Amino acid sequence: MVAGHVSGLDRLDLGDERWTSFVVGRSERTPFHLPEWAKLLCECYGYRAFALSVADSADGVQAGMPVVERRSPLTRRRRWISLPFTDYCAPLVAMPEAAGALAAAVEEAYADGQVGRIEVRAPLPFESGDNISAAVRHTLPLAADADTVLARVSKSEAQHAARAKRKGVTIREAASAGDVDRIFYGLQLDTRHRLGVPIQPRRFYTLLWHRMLRPGHGLLLLAYHEGVPIAGAIFLRASETIVWKYGASLRSHWSLRANPLILWTAIEHGCATGARLLDFGRTDLSHDSLLVFKRSWGTDEVPLVYSVLGERQRSRSDKPRLAAERVIRHAPPWVCRVAGEMLYKYAS
Repeated sequence: MVAGHVSGLDRLDLGDERWTSFVVGRSERTPFHLPEWAKLLCECYGYRAFALSVADSADGVQAGMPVVERRSPLTRRRRWISLPFTDYCAPLVAMPEAAGALAAAVEEAYADGQVGRIEVRAPLPFESGDNISAAVRHTLPLAADADTVLARVSKSEAQHAARAKRKGVTIREAASAGDVDRIFYGLQLDTRHRLGVPIQPRRFYTLLWHRMLRPGHGLLLLAYHEGVPIAGAIFLRASETIVWKYGASLRSHWSLRANPLILWTAIEHGCATGARLLDFGRTDLSHDSLLVFKRSWGTDEVPLVYSVLGERQRSRSDKPRLAAERVIRHAPPWVCRVAGEMLYKYAS
């Protein structure tokens, strides 16, 4: 192979051995590069998914990214996203030159009219298009010595985790689908109802167990007090990277500080099992309290940049969203569930 020589854009099935072997061979892969994640989204929401890649002269993948295809419910225009419901998903590359080749090939596909909009949840060096940044990403480096990592955590969060233990909060790892689609779903419904936002369909949590957690691509930690589940968090994993994906808790038990104990436990688990990074996910710059919380865990903060080709999304007024939040917060929980069943697939 001549260094830097790659072919045009290939569209591979997520189960194609060329793609799966390439993903498994990249240590920087995240849970969202795994075919199981995109397949889960397709199974739950009716999307179509594939991998876009460029190859060398021997047909070996040199760069690529998983993509979900969505159609606008109004215009039916096709949109490629890598990936929806995913905070960060950088293309995987085997050599630096391949990133530029992938960007050029994707840009050519857009210019040929194959799709109306392409959104990559990471920077990709397009010659045209836009880079969008209105959020940051927090990550915590992990090491074999958990005490060294936990020394970065603020004194207040360490005290909160210790308080939870003293108050009798216990943590256990999920062991069945019911732990996810019944116990955690209930916690999540309480949380999202309180926030005024729709909850994912219950089938999403069932699929999350069968497609990601049970095969070993993550874990759910549940916090209990006096036999009652009071908080939980889902962490997804691939190779050396753990992503804190979902968290939920009962407001009535916040004083017990179960959430810090869950995170403390996740850090200890990650260090003990060879993980090297805990990704706390996206935080919008307008969310001051969440920024403060994530910084208190000793995280590194970097701008989160997305690369976009195609039609600009229209600026949306916050009034409809705020009105919907008020309705959901003051309505019975079933409204939160029904709104999720009907609308969540369009929220990515």
